Amino acid sequence: MAVAIRRNPASPLDLTRSAQVEAAGSPALRCISKKENPIQQDGVLERATRLELEYDARKAEFPDSTEEIVHILKETVKKYKKENPDALDERIYSYVHGTLDHISLPASEKAWRIYARYSSIIAEGYKQYLYDKPINLSEPETQKNIAWIIKVRNNITHSSGVQEQLIPNAIYTRLRIALYCSVLERSGYSIPEIESIMQSYFTGRSQ
Repeated sequence: MAVAIRRNPASPLDLTRSAQVEAAGSPALRCISKKENPIQQDGVLERATRLELEYDARKAEFPDSTEEIVHILKETVKKYKKENPDALDERIYSYVHGTLDHISLPASEKAWRIYARYSSIIAEGYKQYLYDKPINLSEPETQKNIAWIIKVRNNITHSSGVQEQLIPNAIYTRLRIALYCSVLERSGYSIPEIESIMQSYFTGRSQ
């Protein structure tokens, strides 16, 4: 369960204090400071999972008609069962009805929605401070790259890691930054404050 950060107005950009408090209570920041070369497959698993958890924590902020669709499907199953009581075993009806509770947005869409909120901050950082490492930051390519990460997560094995240079357009690191931005905003930081924090982050990486 995430721990809300009580910020000190005198030091609104105290990133170290915020990270320590949040890391103690939230799974979202536990992967922020890990080394990334090579990236172990359990690291990919963790990153994808943290993004899903972060989306779920902020689900109410995003438009999503999935629950409405699930409700319609459940009503359809109930209607079919009432009209065809002997068509299927009771256990089958219960199973079908129960599986509908697990319908949600794809993991790649959840990750994209979190990333998209901070895409301009991330893009500006890469363009301004990491210009020697050109990457494709377009929306279609980013969605494609996120889908790549999720596919790696879904096909994960315990045999090896993923070399950083094989990851398209630094998407693993970009998702880490998006996750960090989301945790900061959920903890009470404003977008301008997050922009300032990320500017410091990118400046440090470029040196």
